[in-house]
Amino acid sequence: MARRPLCLRLPPPGGEAAWAAAGEEGLHRGPLAEAAQAAAGRPLWVLVPTEAVLLTRVRAPTRRRSRLRQAVPYLLEERLAQDVEALHFALGRPARDGGVPVAVVERARMAGWLETLAGAGLRPQALVPDALALPWEPETWTLAAEEASGRVLVRQAREVGWAAEAELLPALLGRALERAGAGRPRRLRLWVPEGAAEPPLPPLAGEGPAVERQPPTAALLALQAAALAREGVPLDLLQGGFGAGERLGRAWRPWRATVLLLAAALIGQAALAAWEVRELDRRLEALEAEAARLLRRAFPEVRRVVAPRVQMERRLEALRAAGREPELLALLDRLGQALAAVPGARLERLRYRRGELRLALRLKDLRALEALKAGLGGALTVQVLGADSGEGGVRARPSLDRTRRRAG
Repeated sequence: MARRPLCLRLPPPGGEAAWAAAGEEGLHRGPLAEAAQAAAGRPLWVLVPTEAVLLTRVRAPTRRRSRLRQAVPYLLEERLAQDVEALHFALGRPARDGGVPVAVVERARMAGWLETLAGAGLRPQALVPDALALPWEPETWTLAAEEASGRVLVRQAREVGWAAEAELLPALLGRALERAGAGRPRRLRLWVPEGAAEPPLPPLAGEGPAVERQPPTAALLALQAAALAREGVPLDLLQGGFGAGERLGRAWRPWRATVLLLAAALIGQAALAAWEVRELDRRLEALEAEAARLLRRAFPEVRRVVAPRVQMERRLEALRAAGREPELLALLDRLGQALAAVPGARLERLRYRRGELRLALRLKDLRALEALKAGLGGALTVQVLGADSGEGGVRARPSLDRTRRRAG
């Protein structure tokens, strides 16, 4: 009979670790070496402080896991105070509306947690923010006070939670309820361990959620262990470079022959579907390459291309915010019409700054350059900053400006 999983709370600096087994009463405290003895032969879930983890959500342009891992750091970059290279990103299960839960934690902190555990001989199956280990039901927010620490954990959804000091709970919880809008819970379930003080709550008159106070629990950690055993791990931080891929590889090796035979049968039945998927992937990659090329052509200052469509939208939003979009679009529209009227004209580079559009063009000859200037004339000021003739035609560098008037 398999032994029940063990739930371990990391020790605070200078303190003791705490652990409890799923489905068993009682809380144990002591050094990590004792926890390692209790965890022998058991699955191990380690709870880490939620305040050390940013739990958020993004809308991603793709549902493919590998591309999500590449795009998510860039999508969150503006919300983060640190360089994304110093952060670890763990992804939850994508929702039907396209939202993806994300947990963000410092790489150095993750490495420190795992190094501390490894030093005691502990190898966790999952690292979970402690607020996400509380029991959860739809339309319900779960609150739990922690023994003797002054912390209160709040779980709003399957992958959404936070922690706060008890005296800050009324203000933070009230604000969270206001921001929830139509997603406000119907009830708040409050768990308070034996001997702990009940945390203060904000006024909940009117249409506020009902408060359901649960019977006192002997140990919050035992409650969390039971919830994880019943509901599963909602979001595991052990992903990517911190994943347990090597251990999983060893576990599946005895089943390799059976899996390969089954895979061969499935591949034979789904060959046509697989071919169609590959074709669609090739087209998608070609479109993404073209999008990246257009992004670099339109915005040469972009050095790293991760999600071309998202980056292009943000660049255009920046132009709108600066009030430059109408001017730029008018110049590009006039330029497109003029280039279409000149056979063999090819745009190689453009740059827009302060109302001036500078171009690099390849033309057949000087007469084509004069024809282009004539087509761009009128309301525009056209200046040729340079033109070089060669065997491949003429390379010209004109400048377009709607703000200056033509001299003379």
